[in-house]
Amino acid sequence: MSYIGNQPVLASSYFTDSFDVTSATQSVFNSSGIGDEESLYVFRNGVRLGTADFSIGSDNATITLTNAAVSGDIVVVSGFRDVVQGVQVTEHVEEIIATASTTVTHSTPSMLNHSNHVYLNGVRQQLTGANSTTPDVTINASTGVITFASTLAAGDIVTIVSREQSVSDDISQVSHYSALPNSFTVPQGVNQSFFGPTTYEGTVTVAGNLVHAHGALNLTGTMSVSGSLNVV
Repeated sequence: MSYIGNQPVLASSYFTDSFDVTSATQSVFNSSGIGDEESLYVFRNGVRLGTADFSIGSDNATITLTNAAVSGDIVVVSGFRDVVQGVQVTEHVEEIIATASTTVTHSTPSMLNHSNHVYLNGVRQQLTGANSTTPDVTINASTGVITFASTLAAGDIVTIVSREQSVSDDISQVSHYSALPNSFTVPQGVNQSFFGPTTYEGTVTVAGNLVHAHGALNLTGTMSVSGSLNVV
């Protein structure tokens, strides 16, 4: 059982909703989460809005923008749902310096089976399955290939954030170890990080930089490091 002091840890589940505006103007957006100004984040074209720029309806899920979004805008609502017992998230972050191509390859495809965010030079990209028929990015979770609708420029920075969430109603089951069964390589010049308790079961080769934070690093496979490994 996890404790802070003598109290059981309670954690919140995280959600993100993305909306492509196709009408001339749109002010109202219905999110899948429930929250208030303290637990909701609203972004318009990658820029976070202040609490004066939007209001939340009595259902705690309807977002109304003070200044309406216009056609072509992307509005993202994210935040934390009601506090629940036994929620823990393992997060993997990979940063790739692109070549002049439409694709990049995620080094750990198994993480792409979970919740993903893809950023291009710091701007979050629209993914397949969201409210758009013309996504910026499509993901092949089997191969790890991420395909962009437009050709990347050499030197563009692509950041992939993958979150794996395990939910339990029983606080005694809070201790959750995420298993990474696949072998993978952190190439030279690439930065990767894992957050939360993680078991590395395959062969891990670290030629770049690997950071493991906020949880136990469990190794049942093999790991070779010619770059850098930091456990914090």
